Amino acid sequence: MINKEDVLEIAKDLNMSPTEEQIQYCIDNIDGMAEDDPTGDWVLWTEQLLRDQDIVQETPPKKIRHFLYDMTTGDVELDLGEITEIEAEKYEDGSLRAITEHQLLVEQAIVEIRKDVASGDVTAIEGLLQLVPKKLLIDFLPEKL
Repeated sequence: MINKEDVLEIAKDLNMSPTEEQIQYCIDNIDGMAEDDPTGDWVLWTEQLLRDQDIVQETPPKKIRHFLYDMTTGDVELDLGEITEIEAEKYEDGSLRAITEHQLLVEQAIVEIRKDVASGDVTAIEGLLQLVPKKLLIDFLPEKL
């Protein structure tokens, strides 16, 4: 006999969140599955009972490569590997932030842009702006232009 915890464990592996009624359905019908498929096991039968109910499968959180970045110094402190956004939030502490690889590139580009502007060289910035769609450029400008 299976119990609620068994059903929930299998549902978790399938990225499903069944209701109490759906869990009870699995518990109530497992014996029938055993009779219909004596070569199976309770895990397979429970998976099938969950799938038969058209329980929406949740999309697992996407894992993206993150870096621990010091927003003050601009230094990368640590490559955190592929983690979810929820996991990344746990790393925020003072000036330290877990940022994606893309955001790291943006931050590094900003540092270079500041250096270029300080030295009076805007050639690279002009090249980047050529790639920006017209609407975004217009939206960036003050309304009075």
